[in-house]
Order: sequence, then structure tokens, then C-alpha cells
Amino acid sequence: VFEGPLDLLLSLIHKPIVFAVIGTALAAPLVHIFRCSNIALHIFANTGSGKSTLNKLALSLFANPNCTAALPTINATKAGLEYFFASHRDLPSIIEDIDSSNDDRSKKLVRDLPYQFVNNTGRLRAKKSGGNDILLDFRGSLITNGERPLTSDSSAGGGKRRLIELKADDNIFSASQARLIHSTIKDNFGLFGRDWISYIQSHVDALRSDFHNYSFSDFGFFTQFPSKIPLHLYSLAAITTSFIHFCVHFLHLDQDTAIKYAIPSAIHIIRSLPDEVEIADFQRSKSFIRDWIDMHPKHFMQPTDLSDAPYTYSPYTYPDNVTT
Repeated sequence: VFEGPLDLLLSLIHKPIVFAVIGTALAAPLVHIFRCSNIALHIFANTGSGKSTLNKLALSLFANPNCTAALPTINATKAGLEYFFASHRDLPSIIEDIDSSNDDRSKKLVRDLPYQFVNNTGRLRAKKSGGNDILLDFRGSLITNGERPLTSDSSAGGGKRRLIELKADDNIFSASQARLIHSTIKDNFGLFGRDWISYIQSHVDALRSDFHNYSFSDFGFFTQFPSKIPLHLYSLAAITTSFIHFCVHFLHLDQDTAIKYAIPSAIHIIRSLPDEVEIADFQRSKSFIRDWIDMHPKHFMQPTDLSDAPYTYSPYTYPDNVTT
């Protein structure tokens, strides 16, 4: 029963976007062990690119991706999403078409989502009978997709700091690959989740050691990319560690081959992410201000063409034919 899913995964893991999504799903149970923040990943590409197919493949490692509410959309209440996250503690949560909202309530919910999930806790609410309701706690990883980035140049820096946003190709999978994925996971799902959790429990020290190495050793991400955002680097170290261990112990690759798949993909993704200075408010405000000035020229003094104006000179500079 494992042969089909294993062959399928082996044929796809060389793609950086597959590495990112599969690794983020696998890293969910390790967030607590690594003592790092929750991981939030957003994939955006044009419709029909295969984003949903990739999400179903990632979720199929743990559960049936075709069951009701397995892959909800943003058409939900804030409380509903909080209970969804809390019920997936130490497991991946996936939301489809997150940027499809049109009403102001849903748009605000989308803007707040990276803060809400990565900060681990839901909203504090009062009970009708008095006192406060139970504060829901989130732990694990969140994967979302849409046709646009969730953040923009005018977004708060905290959202960009907490969220990894990746542009996917418009054809993540070929038509034949997409059909193979859907046919394979239709009857083969939940094959790895239980064993992956058991593996983590029996290999905690090795996993922590590798996470530390991919973070801080001479070849670690913090050493290679000191200007990048720490939350992003911790997340990529957790994703890389999870992916390599899964490839070695479940896909039966030797460690060198697994590393050759994972590290180039991780480095490719890190290079595409913003630097610390790029998300600083003062830096991002420059292009915003320039664009606003270009769109509202009547409010500003414009440069004057003085090419036909008579020659004048300052009392502190002299023409060539004047001597002092």
C-alpha cells in the first residue's frame, strides 16, 4: 500500500515549492520540541496552478484531505478559525483561497491571521454568565494559498515578519502529475502521520541537534544569511530538518541525497524572502511616498525647465570673463 505514495513523493520532492509545503506540514509536531514560533506559510499563484493539489498532498500525509472541512476557506468566523487551529494542535492547518474574501470583516480577518496564529493564542472573550471564556492555544504550522500575497508594501512589518510568502509557478504540476496525485491520495491517506509522530518521539535529540546545526553552525542559515528575518530562518531550519529526516526514514533516501534535495531548495527560498531592512517602516515608506507623489502631482512643486532662461550667477561664483 505504501509503494504508490512513496513513488509519488519521490518524483516531486525536488521542487522547492513542494519542499516548502510538505516540510511545513511535517514540521508542525516539532514546533514545540524546537521551541520556535508557529510556522505560517502562504503560497500564491494564478488559479489552476496546482496550489490546492499540493495542499491535499501535504494533508494526505496525516489525514483524508477530501473529508468535510479538511481544507476550509476564509469563509468562516474568527471564532470558527480559532477552534479549527486549536483542534489541529501539533498538526498542520490548511486554509484554501484565503484572499478570496470581499467583505471588510473577512479582509480584516485575513490581515490579522499571521499575527493570530504565530502568536499562539486566540482572542480573549467574555462569557455571558460572567468571567472569561477559555483562551484557545495554537501550536503547529499553518499553510494558506491564494492568487495574491497576503501582505503589501503598506502592511505592518509584524505581518511580514511572521509570514513566509512564496510565489509558485503557474504550473506546479503537469496535468499527468496532478491526475496521479489525486488518484493516489484518494485511497492512500494518513499513512505517515502516526509513524511520523512516533519517529519524532524516539529521535528528539537527533532532531534538535540537526535543527541547531541548520540554524547556527558554520553552514547554518543564520551564518549564511545574517541580514534575513530570524523568524523566517528558524522556520526554514525546522522545515529543512523535518524534510530531511522524513526523506531518510520514510522515503528511504540516503542522507546525502536527502540533503542535496533539501538544502538548495531552502537556500532558494531564503534568498527570495525580504531582509530585515526591507520590512523596516522607514525603508518601505520610501516607495509608498514616491508613488503617492507621482499620483498627486498638483500638491507638490514641480521642477522647472530653465534651459531658455537668461544666465544669472550667484555673488559667490563668477563667469569666466570676470576676475576678482
